[in-house]
Amino acid sequence: MTSEECTIEVHVRRTCEFISVKVIPMVTTFGDIIKIICETISEPEPSHYYIAMNNELEMENHLIVQPHLMNQKFEMIMRTKWLLEIIAEQQMGRQYVKLPSVSLVTNHEIPEETTTTDNSIPASVPIVTTHEIPQETTTRTDDSIPTSVPAVTTHEISQETTTRTDVSVQTSIISEHNESTLENVDEQKKVILGDVVRSTIRRIPRQDVQKYLHKALDKSFDILLMGSPRVGKSTLINAILKKSIAETSAGRNACTSTMTYYEYKESYTSSTDDKSTITSKCSIRIWDAPGIENWTQLDIAKHLQSLVKEKNPICLIYCASPGSAFEVEHVKTVIEQCRQLDVFIALVVTNMYASDESGYILDTFKTLLTDHSIQTRNIDDVYYYGTIGLCAAVNSVEYVSHGKTMEPAGIDELMIGIMNSLSEEKLLQWCFALMDNGPFWIRAQSRIWKTFNSMKRWFGY
Repeated sequence: MTSEECTIEVHVRRTCEFISVKVIPMVTTFGDIIKIICETISEPEPSHYYIAMNNELEMENHLIVQPHLMNQKFEMIMRTKWLLEIIAEQQMGRQYVKLPSVSLVTNHEIPEETTTTDNSIPASVPIVTTHEIPQETTTRTDDSIPTSVPAVTTHEISQETTTRTDVSVQTSIISEHNESTLENVDEQKKVILGDVVRSTIRRIPRQDVQKYLHKALDKSFDILLMGSPRVGKSTLINAILKKSIAETSAGRNACTSTMTYYEYKESYTSSTDDKSTITSKCSIRIWDAPGIENWTQLDIAKHLQSLVKEKNPICLIYCASPGSAFEVEHVKTVIEQCRQLDVFIALVVTNMYASDESGYILDTFKTLLTDHSIQTRNIDDVYYYGTIGLCAAVNSVEYVSHGKTMEPAGIDELMIGIMNSLSEEKLLQWCFALMDNGPFWIRAQSRIWKTFNSMKRWFGY
């Protein structure tokens, strides 16, 4: 070891481990570090990753490691495009085996081997047998991806069918004849489910995942905003997307006085076996309604029905702020319409540091959502109400009052909350809308990979 050589630790988000890397300041590049780590963890695609510093800053591959950076915190992060493919694969796997909805970026619901004492499968996870795998996959002869089930080859499913049927019958026999304790039966059920998940997910070719993504993203989709003027809707959406797509105003006159939308475009490109490329282009539109304080409940209902009929909404974000007009009956109507139209709703208290009234507004949101669903969980002060909606409080920008500065808060948690609540196409579209928010993905990936790795450990691979 030369006098110039030293060691840095890099947190590899995908494997949730710290890897020590020997570097030579003013010689080693961050691209070199990625290659060394990928060799260590047997990752064949170094181009899928980048190094981030202190959970915020992307270090470009050509940059040289400077001596003054040696004590900083470094993470190896998967680039968002490739992470999107991982998320898509998870959604496809769930379609194959009819897995229940599992939060994408929190491991609160994933049983850990170190804490499970009875090795039983959770009540919320069904036992998967062959008849639950959609039969459409065994008869398709074309290369298209069906709406509900991604493509898979016939011989793969037929082989898996034989294996799963035999094991399922054995489990039934054991149960009927009481030849084993309940714990042993539950353990065998866990093995069966793990076998199904492993064999099914591992057989999803990457090109099928990419087709699934192209299908989800090759269209326009919409995020709906509602709320009175001056509650910070534009500021909130700018913080979420990390794009200045909407004008903001600190004055008393709302800058959005008519029904308008803000649009930006993104593209997703993949390569085929013959090295040609396929590109899907989409428009992401943010719809901002005029101030609804003068609307009737009928106006609100007609407005939402028209939007949902003509657009492709991912979700609706309703904002209220301390000191702004806040009509409970209006919010009731919005929630009822969203439920009828199958649109997920996020009720958000903006400017939460402005006064204690923010707590009252949040409690009101909880009460209104409880009329439609019980509160299913509370994670990081985001309150979930099943597939209906959630509520949370945020501060989108730095808040200064009486010489005291409060940092932005709650934005990541809100974004993760919506991500946890959506599935399949809408989940992918929401993630795609957030593609350019690099700092969010750096911070969120730790939780994403903890969840994936916990699922892998639980299924035994």
